[in-house]
Amino acid sequence: MNKEIILVRYAEIHLKGKNRGYFERLLRNNIMSKISKYGAEIEVTSGRYIIHGFAHKNSKKIQSLLLKTAGIYSISVGNEVDATPENIRNYAVEQMSTLTGTFRVTTNRADKSVPYP
Repeated sequence: MNKEIILVRYAEIHLKGKNRGYFERLLRNNIMSKISKYGAEIEVTSGRYIIHGFAHKNSKKIQSLLLKTAGIYSISVGNEVDATPENIRNYAVEQMSTLTGTFRVTTNRADKSVPYP
């Protein structure tokens, strides 16, 4: 199953001390207040937020809103693929099917629960 997602990275939004959680929640709430009307949801991961559950037609509007949100370092648009080597391989081949020539793929398996092919 493939679904469009937006990966949100944020910079150092916390100060010294134990403020990190407060500022991360504040940023999350600011993001949600801007994107919730598009049916989007936010998933919290380590140092990043994943926006999903929105219609493709709203993607550009959500991206525009995110780029105007203080505290966001960068965003990346992608597709979430079931984490099996076969699904990842099939999706990559599908995306590259219209291209010619050669290319190299270098990967980093951050989630060690995904089996190594």
